[in-house]
Amino acid sequence: LRALFGRLRQATDFEALTTQTLRIETRHKNLPVATDGEVSVMEMPLEYRVRPASLRVIVPAAEPKP
Repeated sequence: LRALFGRLRQATDFEALTTQTLRIETRHKNLPVATDGEVSVMEMPLEYRVRPASLRVIVPAAEPKP
């Protein structure tokens, strides 16, 4: 909720970091992971990476100001 309102710096139990890659390891073989509102069981380790310019977003043109 703090993230939604831009108040993460006030949270004492939350830490925000930036990175290009992330690997998550646990003692469990599988872990439930929420992705876009769906929960799936995924095998460990989880590996994430940033892929710059890999998603093309199309938006409507800005309307001219009167």
